[in-house]
Amino acid sequence: MSIAQVRSPSALRQFAIRAGDKIEVSTKLGPQTLLRARFDEVDFPSDEELQTSFLRSLIARVTPGALAVLDENGSSCLEDQARAVRAVIQKSKH
Repeated sequence: MSIAQVRSPSALRQFAIRAGDKIEVSTKLGPQTLLRARFDEVDFPSDEELQTSFLRSLIARVTPGALAVLDENGSSCLEDQARAVRAVIQKSKH
């Protein structure tokens, strides 16, 4: 298992955890988890321009309303989650 963490604005923390061929992303504010979603690593687009929209669609499906809770930080959080996913995938290649 490998883990990557990225700090976002407003004390939000983005996590990506890779276990086997699955990746879980989550956003936390302090000890509270605001959103969590899981997907197969092979589904994550290799094109960085598509990664944020992939995560947005996934989170909208799995945790409806979560991005609205993040308000203006939503886009930044998704970009940071994509960065965390790239980092956790990169760790697994070494």
